[in-house]
Amino acid sequence: MSGFDPTRLPSDLPVPADDGAAEHLVAVLLPDVTLPATDGRSVRLTELGPGRTVIYAYPMTGTPGVLGLSTQPTDVQREAAERLGLPFALLSDAGLELTTALGLPTMLVEGTTMIRRLTLVVRDGRIEHVFHPVFPPDTHAAEVLAWLRDHPG
Repeated sequence: MSGFDPTRLPSDLPVPADDGAAEHLVAVLLPDVTLPATDGRSVRLTELGPGRTVIYAYPMTGTPGVLGLSTQPTDVQREAAERLGLPFALLSDAGLELTTALGLPTMLVEGTTMIRRLTLVVRDGRIEHVFHPVFPPDTHAAEVLAWLRDHPG
């Protein structure tokens, strides 16, 4: 084995450039889309309720009140959520319904459309803030928490 550790980022990982692909999302209302969650629920985004919800989108496989979103099927996500002991649900957008409705930034990997890493802070059903690009991903949660502390609501 080469000593590969999947929990550590390579030191030479290139920093992604902000290409503006998520700028259009600020102040947008979440569309009326229902997505399957790893906890067995169907989450209707227009019914998230008052207050804030943080949605972290990632290409592949926190704290309570966070939803993870990817284009992978729910069964793949469920395995990851259970293995990692995640305290939040993962949402599957395998049909690209939300991705298309919001025009989320994507990438094509071996013929599969995946959402590029981004974090949406949603307040009362409207996107309040977008973190994009997300880098480095292993320290991003602290960045989001700092933003939330600096922007009470």
